Amino acid sequence: MKVSWGAAWILAFLLVFVIAGIGFIPRLGPQQDEALFTPVALEGQCGKAPGIRVAGVHVPLMLMSYVGALKGWLYKPVFAIWEPSVWSIRLPALLIAALAILVTSRVLALAAGPVAAIAVAALLVSDASYLLTSVFDWGPVALQHLLLASAAWLYLRFQRSASTWQLFGCGFCVGLAIWNKTIAVWFLTGLAGGLLACYGQSLRALIRPRNALAFAGGIVLGAAPLMIYNVTSDWPTVRENAAMEKPDWSGRALILRRTLNGSVSFGYLFPEAEGRESIARGIRTSLLPAVVLAAIPAGLAFAARPTLFFVIAGSVSWIFMAVSRGGGGAHHTILLWPLPHALVAIVVARLFERPARSWRYFGAAACAAATLSGWLVIHRYRVAAESGGGGPGWTNAMFGLAQELHRFPDRWVILTDWGLHNNLCFLAPRSNFAALDPEPSAMTNAIAEADAIAIRSLGDQRFFPDSAGKLVDHATKMGQRTRVAATIRDSRGEPKYEILDFY
Repeated sequence: MKVSWGAAWILAFLLVFVIAGIGFIPRLGPQQDEALFTPVALEGQCGKAPGIRVAGVHVPLMLMSYVGALKGWLYKPVFAIWEPSVWSIRLPALLIAALAILVTSRVLALAAGPVAAIAVAALLVSDASYLLTSVFDWGPVALQHLLLASAAWLYLRFQRSASTWQLFGCGFCVGLAIWNKTIAVWFLTGLAGGLLACYGQSLRALIRPRNALAFAGGIVLGAAPLMIYNVTSDWPTVRENAAMEKPDWSGRALILRRTLNGSVSFGYLFPEAEGRESIARGIRTSLLPAVVLAAIPAGLAFAARPTLFFVIAGSVSWIFMAVSRGGGGAHHTILLWPLPHALVAIVVARLFERPARSWRYFGAAACAAATLSGWLVIHRYRVAAESGGGGPGWTNAMFGLAQELHRFPDRWVILTDWGLHNNLCFLAPRSNFAALDPEPSAMTNAIAEADAIAIRSLGDQRFFPDSAGKLVDHATKMGQRTRVAATIRDSRGEPKYEILDFY
C-alpha cells in the first residue's frame, strides 16, 4: 500500500510520542483518580461502582455521578489477559491518546488539507500537557479526546457523503463522551456556539427529520447508561453537578496558560527540575501560547471563518468550565484540546497557500518553534522524573507499599487517608481493604475483630492529616497499643507511608 509523505510524517510523530510516553510509565505509582475505574475493571475485589441489577447481576454504569464506567468496561478484557500493573493501565491510555492524534489529523486533513494535518499532529505530540495527562490519565481524558475527535471526523464525513449512518456514528460518539465524562457538555456547548455562529448554513442538513433522528438516536444510545443511572437514582448527576460558582478568573486563566505552555504538571506530577534551563536540561515553558496568540490575527486575515470558530468554541467552553463548581483544573482545561493546535494548524495551512514563499516560511517557522520548544519542556520533565520524586498523590513509594502488604496476608488493611484505595486494590488485589471511615470507632472495631493493620500517609501524601491520629487515639482508649511495623520510602529515601500494627 502506498503511503503519502504526509501520512509518513504523522506516523513518525506518533511513534516518537509513544516512545516518549513509555519513558514516563514506570516513574510513578498509580494515583487514586488514575485508578478510579478499577471497581469496574476488577469488580469484586475493588468494591462495586454505582449501577443497576439485571437478572440478579450487578451492572456498573458509573464511577462517579459525572464519570461513567466506559473506561472500566474497556479495561476488563485488558486485565483479563494482562496482569494489572502501571504498564497495563498506562500503555493502553497512551495508545488511545496516540490514536486520538491520528483521528484529529484526519479531521484537519478533511477540513484544511495535508499541511494542516501534519501541523496539528506535530503540535499535539510535542505538547507536554497532552502527553502527561494521557500517560497518567487521572482525568480521565484520553478516551474523551478520542471520542470527540471521532465525532468530528464522522461529522465531516457526513457532510461529504450525506450518509445517515455516519451522522448516527457521530451522535453515538457524542453520547459516549457525555457518559464517559458528563462535563463534555462544556466542550460541546462551545462547539455548538462556534458552529452556529460560523457554519450555520452547513447545519441545515441536521434539521431534516431523518438526519435529526439519526443524530439524536446515536446520542441517546451512547449516553443510555448515564440516563438509566439517573432515572433509577433520582438524578444525582444533575443534583450534584449542575451548580455554578463565582470563579477565580485570574486563577483559571493562569491554569489555562500553564496548561498551554506545558508547565502545569511541575510541582504536581513531578518536582521542578533543578538547575538552569538549557538544551541539555530542557526548558520550563513552550512557545505554544505565543504561537496561538499570533495565529489569531493571522487567521482573521487569511482564514477568518475557521479562526472565529475556534476562538468562539474555545472561549465559550472555557467560560462554562470556569463558572462550573470545581471546574478549571488542568485535567479539565486539557479537554479544550485540540482547539488551540487546530487553529494554528489551519492558519499554517492557509499561509502555505499564499503565493509569496515568505508566508510559507513564516508559518513553518512558527510551527517548528512551538514543536521544538514543546519537546524541550518534555525533556525537562524527564530530567525531573529521574530524580525519583513525585507530587501529592503521586509517588513510586506506592510500589513498595503494595509489596510490603504481602507480609500481612489474610489481615484487613485500614486506609486512614484519601488516595489509597483504588491504587492499592489495583497493585495488591489479594489484600482486604477497609476504606477510610469518618467515625474511628468503626475502624477500631475492625482492629479488634479482624486483626487489622492500618496505613498512615506521611509528608506530601497526607490529605486528611488528622484521620490516622484519631484512629490511634481511639484504639488506645479501647486498650489497643500501636507500633510501626514498616516505613515505606520512595526512591529518594523520603518516608511516604507507615504500616501500623495493633496489639
